[in-house]
Amino acid sequence: MNTLAEAEDLWETVRRIKQFTDERRNLPQDMTLLLRLAKMQEELGELSQALIGAKGWNPRKGISHTQEDVLKETCDVILTAMVTLVTLTDDPGQAFDEHLDHIERRWKDHLRAEPGR
Repeated sequence: MNTLAEAEDLWETVRRIKQFTDERRNLPQDMTLLLRLAKMQEELGELSQALIGAKGWNPRKGISHTQEDVLKETCDVILTAMVTLVTLTDDPGQAFDEHLDHIERRWKDHLRAEPGR
């Protein structure tokens, strides 16, 4: 993503996905959030399955997935998390940026504290 407009378009797309699913469920907010968290867990399980299959780590199944499957499942995890973030806040871009800044500061502080740096 190169511009703020592209980031805003991304979050608008995520909002439309959220709206689409909300309109078909018509559930209370707390139940919707619970279902979104369960969906994230489901997608993470599918990512794990794809990674195990792509690496052939299950001796009974061998190589059953591709690196492309791992990539797609990773995107599903990210998208599901983004929909959950849109559920929690009206400004997910700001919330994510603030958290990313916090993580970056913590990471830089950690690097500065390492001996020899």
